[in-house]
Amino acid sequence: GSPIRGGEAFHTGCIPFYKHFQTAVKSCSQGGVRGGAATLFYPMWHLEVESLLVLKNNRGVEGNRVRHMDYGVQINKLMYTRLLKGEDITLFS
Repeated sequence: GSPIRGGEAFHTGCIPFYKHFQTAVKSCSQGGVRGGAATLFYPMWHLEVESLLVLKNNRGVEGNRVRHMDYGVQINKLMYTRLLKGEDITLFS
């Protein structure tokens, strides 16, 4: 995670929050017929994008996976232009 206050602490990252959202969504029921559903969106420039892209992967342990939610990656014009030109894409926290 990212350092906080000059490294006194470190942010846990997005995955613990996504696991919390998954638990909250699973606690909802749509008329008792099926469970709730939700989609998480995160920007392509996010520092954790590589970790987030594999959250539904069947390999790996539950501690670093969020398999029961849908995902979308947001891309903006600057990132798209850089991607088309083969330029570097800068990641931010």
